[in-house]
Amino acid sequence: MNPTPRDVAEAFSHHNFTSTYDRLADDVRWRYIGGNEHVGKEAVVAACERSIADFAKVRTTFHSSRTVVGTDTVVVETLADYVDKEGTSKIGSCDLYDFVDGTVTTITSYSVEM
Repeated sequence: MNPTPRDVAEAFSHHNFTSTYDRLADDVRWRYIGGNEHVGKEAVVAACERSIADFAKVRTTFHSSRTVVGTDTVVVETLADYVDKEGTSKIGSCDLYDFVDGTVTTITSYSVEM
């Protein structure tokens, strides 16, 4: 069974990146507002792999997650605690996903420390 756009977006926003790689367009663009931009599947996967390595050192607890599904767009809003040896950060984030034929073409991410 193929994952729905909602499934793909929620997996990515909850840091389950590897399960989404086959649903990324070759020319996917991931913009982190106020931060980096990654263009192309290779660049996005590389950024995800770096995040996976970073998250391995952090305990993440999602307190809320809300998903809004449109025709070709999915929005996932989360609130999570990230705990590492330096303390706890509470982060609110919102990811907007654009899809074409079930494939992610653009991800726009916003986050703020609460």
